[in-house]
Amino acid sequence: MKPITLLIIESRHAEIPSFAPDLQKKGFDVHIAQNGGQAKSRLKQVSPSLVVINAPSLRSTGLRICQSIREYDAKLPII
Repeated sequence: MKPITLLIIESRHAEIPSFAPDLQKKGFDVHIAQNGGQAKSRLKQVSPSLVVINAPSLRSTGLRICQSIREYDAKLPII
């Protein structure tokens, strides 16, 4: 069975520890982007099933990133 692909958008300098390693241990195929621009290019490369935005780590509400993702794929789930 093919693992579910996740794209996590969070700052490299996040004060809150990343949960990406735990998701990988659970068998998810995890890809990380450090900003909205990186996320947009990763969307095309990895075709994730779900996008997770760690907005506090980016010191942002994440609204612009969500809008950008919606323009790319209106049905892609975002948390």
